[in-house]
Amino acid sequence: MLTQQLRELEAADIINRKVYNQVPPKVEYSLSDYGQSLSIVLSDLCTWGEMYVDMLKKRGEDVELVNNVKTKKSLKSSSFKTCSLVIFLLFSILFIK
Repeated sequence: MLTQQLRELEAADIINRKVYNQVPPKVEYSLSDYGQSLSIVLSDLCTWGEMYVDMLKKRGEDVELVNNVKTKKSLKSSSFKTCSLVIFLLFSILFIK
């Protein structure tokens, strides 16, 4: 499922795929220039998501955000990258056919 979604994003020129000829196999994905042009939209979606979580918390709902990024970069940068990947995958599921 994930491989199919990544291939669809690659076919739509949103991401680049780099395959390394090694054992074990290694593949790296990155945003294409076209994919990077979506950064403003993604940033707005991330901001909306943060506001939505705040609203749920104010209603007294138990909300926990999970960030599983294993880098030493700033939280904002890591959160944006995680949010961007999730949004791209959702985008591929909903709109790319």
